[in-house]
Amino acid sequence: MIPVISAILLDIQNSIAFFFKMWQDLRMLTIQGTNEVFLSIITINFNNAKGLRKTIESVKNQTSKNYEHIIIDGGSTDESVSVIREFISDSEYAKQVAYWCSEKDKGIYDAMNKGIPHAKGRYCLFLNSGDYLADSDVVSRFDNYNLNEDIIYTNAIFFNSKKEWKKKYPEKVTALYFYTHALSHQNTLIKLDCQKKHYYSTKFKIVSDMEFYLHTFLQEGITQRHIDDVISKFEMESGISATQITKAEEEQKEMRKLHFSPVMIESLDYLFSEEKKQSQELDDYRNGYKGLLRRFRAILLFIANHTVRKNSGEKIK
Repeated sequence: MIPVISAILLDIQNSIAFFFKMWQDLRMLTIQGTNEVFLSIITINFNNAKGLRKTIESVKNQTSKNYEHIIIDGGSTDESVSVIREFISDSEYAKQVAYWCSEKDKGIYDAMNKGIPHAKGRYCLFLNSGDYLADSDVVSRFDNYNLNEDIIYTNAIFFNSKKEWKKKYPEKVTALYFYTHALSHQNTLIKLDCQKKHYYSTKFKIVSDMEFYLHTFLQEGITQRHIDDVISKFEMESGISATQITKAEEEQKEMRKLHFSPVMIESLDYLFSEEKKQSQELDDYRNGYKGLLRRFRAILLFIANHTVRKNSGEKIK
């Protein structure tokens, strides 16, 4: 009797597995038939073969195949093209590559713009060479979040050769947030329809992603959602030069002129400068006044301990 029951249970288990696999295949056929996948991952690269390998591996290893990969190489002279060809020699991964090219471009934002027309997914994700998906279930997990908002953003993990750290973004952002900040585009999903309405400005070399968000959030009807999760890990240089900081500040000023009147810019600059000043004063209080009290207490304890030890051998804590 027991062997019969075991055989029946095994048949049921195999039948469930068969129908589940058939459902998955039908779902993918439906998606392919409508030329839509959940996610278009766009990777741009220039002479970073080592970083590109790490990025492609993180995409190739996704448990869900409900994505397409678009690779835009800027005419690299290192081994980057060989890396791309090596990966697409794998027939399974090759099915996921919707488009790739290697040709000169006018910079990072021009390369990002080149990838957008080839995207067919409901959402776009820019995952540049050197950055990589946080784990092998990212596509599957976010596909199951039942997303419908225009902008989906998560927290971010940054890393360099020395350390790794996490940044948590606000639960809600407004256009004013992008006056001084930006989201991590490696951790932001942008609905394709929304992405195609406004490409990245090639006028800027550093702040075009900030300008994109500012422009987008100033439009009516834009929906957003913050998810307490992480899409990818972002490689950040260990140091930023003074020249880069100055260039970014200059570009931010030009960017603001595109979206705000001179009176508004003057008011907002004053508002944010006052906010920064108050924050600095609070830091000075914490590190100054309170820090001075801690040092003064330490000196008193040292004196007390020295005196007590001399008299009785006891120690004050």
